[in-house]
Amino acid sequence: MADLYNPLAQDYETDFGKQVSSSDLITNVYSLPEGVTFKFSKEPDYQKAGSYTTDIIAYYPDGSKNSTNSITVTVKPATDADIYEPIVKDGEGFTGNDLKASELVTNADALPKGTEFYFNSKVDCYETGVYSATITAYYPDGSKDVTRPVTVKIISPLDVASIEAFEGQYSPNSRYLMLKVTNKSDKTLNLRASMNAEDTHGKEICGMTGEEHGPVAPNQSIILYGDFWDEKPYYYGHINYQFYATNTVHKSANSDLKVEVSKNKGFGYDIKATNIGTKKIYYPSVDVFLFKDGKVIYEHETLMEPDDADGLQPGESITKSFQSYDYDDVELSYTSSYDK
Repeated sequence: MADLYNPLAQDYETDFGKQVSSSDLITNVYSLPEGVTFKFSKEPDYQKAGSYTTDIIAYYPDGSKNSTNSITVTVKPATDADIYEPIVKDGEGFTGNDLKASELVTNADALPKGTEFYFNSKVDCYETGVYSATITAYYPDGSKDVTRPVTVKIISPLDVASIEAFEGQYSPNSRYLMLKVTNKSDKTLNLRASMNAEDTHGKEICGMTGEEHGPVAPNQSIILYGDFWDEKPYYYGHINYQFYATNTVHKSANSDLKVEVSKNKGFGYDIKATNIGTKKIYYPSVDVFLFKDGKVIYEHETLMEPDDADGLQPGESITKSFQSYDYDDVELSYTSSYDK
């Protein structure tokens, strides 16, 4: 049969990792006898991009064999999608905050730099509910992967915190709002509030967006504060606020931070923070309620500067003094972190 038949083969291009059957490259397979089989004389390496020169051996039913013409099998370079696979987890977020799809990709750091992630269906971060969505990873080389579906729960930040509001007026030109917020969840969170002041007719006068405070550990309280003042003697009627919460990877160090407050010899008080643990503590920050005749006076101070690279070493203390002419009692809340 090898004397009677002449198998012909064609060049071929295949994707990285995709094996090719030698019989698929025979162009005149239907003119060859039934029962003939084929095999590459040298199998291309489909796990390595490149061009491979080979031929195909035809094995006939009578035991004879012959080879095709020489051909080139080209294995195209792998795309990022061929090499990588995004791994995802279910997640949750809080209304008012943009939950990014990348936050649910557990191996995002192991994927190519510049990879972008997007939900493939609606996840409304401004409406509570449970959403199901897949995530598409768009790689820098133009390829993409679609993950398995993830479940995303959007909850109200008011479900994870209790808030006590204190509103007052220092003068006809000013008004303040203090929110004592306690983290009632089992997670460490960052907390913030935005506020807007209205006059007695309900017209907005001014507003502010608060900075995030944290990490706030479970059952820990902090104070969020807004102080509004204007040169004109507006008649402030009310201050509205919107409360926000976000997850944080920072771990609260409050269990290893001892905070003490005492009156000093001047017109004020001393706050002393001591690291009683075995690890560095960064950025201890103290919120202070001062009470006088049932009236709350507020102070907030950062005990260490944000660019302090050394942190509070184990056994180290730091003390700051603040002026306040008269008060009856003090209530503290503070935050600190084991990392930066």
